[in-house]
Amino acid sequence: MDYEQAEREFQRIEALRQAGSIDEEAYRIQLDALRVIDEHGRTWMLQERTGQWFVYDQGQWMASTPPGSETAPQPVQSPISPPSATEEPSRKAEPASSNRRPGCFSITLRIMLWMVVWLGTAWAVSALPRLTPRWAYWAVGVGALATLVLWVRWMTRHGRAQRSRAQGGAA
Repeated sequence: MDYEQAEREFQRIEALRQAGSIDEEAYRIQLDALRVIDEHGRTWMLQERTGQWFVYDQGQWMASTPPGSETAPQPVQSPISPPSATEEPSRKAEPASSNRRPGCFSITLRIMLWMVVWLGTAWAVSALPRLTPRWAYWAVGVGALATLVLWVRWMTRHGRAQRSRAQGGAA
């Protein structure tokens, strides 16, 4: 897709949104598909509602004019944020459904690794009963429980972010 095709498609999508034919989620999903990669590998995207071009360069979205355009970039007229992506865009176009959460096998391996690490630590503490103070047993238990809670929290937040991205929203 080139810049002109993206602009024409943006006009069509924007007209559908204004007419109420599509909801905001569908609007954002379709708008996200209008990304253009230039010859330098930079990603260009049209801003919601305004149609202003933004380029992802040096780790941030910046308002700019696409190569070959005669007009200068227009200042942002409203406090609408740059394109919905807050992270670096992917270099290859993938459908939103390709963002998958870790599978059962991956989660099972991580839990087994967690068990091995903490069982090894518990065994090491209990193997030296005369040299190990009583608080060390509690420290191993609390450490194992704390890391398990943090790991489950990370997996839950990671899963929610992946689902949100798959549905077209920003994570």
